[in-house]
Amino acid sequence: MRDLILKTGTAGTAGDDADDEGAGRGLTLIQSLQRGLRLVEAVAEQGPMTARTLSKATGLGLPTTYHLLRTLVYEGYLGRLASGLYALGPQFRSTAELERQARIVRVLRETTSQLRDLTNATAVVAELDGRDVLLSHLSLSRKGPAPDLWVGMRLPIHATAVGKAVLGQLDPVRRDELLTAPLARFTARTVADPLLLMREAAGSPMAHSHDQYRYGISCVALPLRGLRSPSALSICFHSGLTPRRRLRLEKALVETVEDLTCLSGPGTV
Repeated sequence: MRDLILKTGTAGTAGDDADDEGAGRGLTLIQSLQRGLRLVEAVAEQGPMTARTLSKATGLGLPTTYHLLRTLVYEGYLGRLASGLYALGPQFRSTAELERQARIVRVLRETTSQLRDLTNATAVVAELDGRDVLLSHLSLSRKGPAPDLWVGMRLPIHATAVGKAVLGQLDPVRRDELLTAPLARFTARTVADPLLLMREAAGSPMAHSHDQYRYGISCVALPLRGLRSPSALSICFHSGLTPRRRLRLEKALVETVEDLTCLSGPGTV
């Protein structure tokens, strides 16, 4: 907005700078900023509008509205659509997206930490990256197994629960592409049959992996919706847990993901 102040804050002619409160007077720096913000706020609250509608909505004279709109469009705070309507420009869209991604990072970091404390299991978030999934968030549990994991680690999509939960979000063509290459076996229980994996991916949203990536470690995972890449949240625990204990862990995972519905709307996290 600094450039908006500089460009519209100097005294102008009786044309563009005139408004209903006094034709022929130039806008002061503060007036320019306030009136420019009123236009931006109107568009943000009500959506794309014509210059005339903006003039009525803000109470600004039409010449002043046009003058400010030109500067706002030039600086990228507003954009003029092909229909002639004015909408929020790339400056605000990019800033809003950066803020949203920062909030998502914070939320996911807090979520994995809380889920670890709730379940005493290691909690991870991973997203699709090429043919694998990339571990983006990790909260290690001191009370559960100690899997050799770190942020930035690449995990096989077919042998981990978090990978399978990501796989389940993809369309059949993309799944087939990822499963056509030879699939490595990490243990005797690793599923390397593409048909079985396709069938599993098309089933329940909750994915499982028991001794398939590392012996002694089981994982369950659920998809995370609304992120830039297909992603999933998973917990890892001892394979020897009783069925009742596993059900409690799965319930905790389901409730945690349900609480993350805020990820589905841009700018709401």
